[in-house]
Amino acid sequence: MSAVGTYIGLLLSSVAFFTFKIWIGEHVNVPFIVPENAEIAAVYAVVVLLLHSVGPVAVFGVANKVSKIDAYVALREVEH
Repeated sequence: MSAVGTYIGLLLSSVAFFTFKIWIGEHVNVPFIVPENAEIAAVYAVVVLLLHSVGPVAVFGVANKVSKIDAYVALREVEH
């Protein structure tokens, strides 16, 4: 889930950023400093690495706790 969210977020933010950059360049006479493509790619790489590691770490505690539950006991508790 974190991977899907990462890529959807990067796609939507890229569309918004580059659209906004073009709009400012065409309609507003204000200096607008945009990072180089290499800097943007580096930020994307850091975001992907960070979010691919945060997702599994966040789920580890819950998955560890659930894996220790006896399935038979859990099903019996649901019946009552």
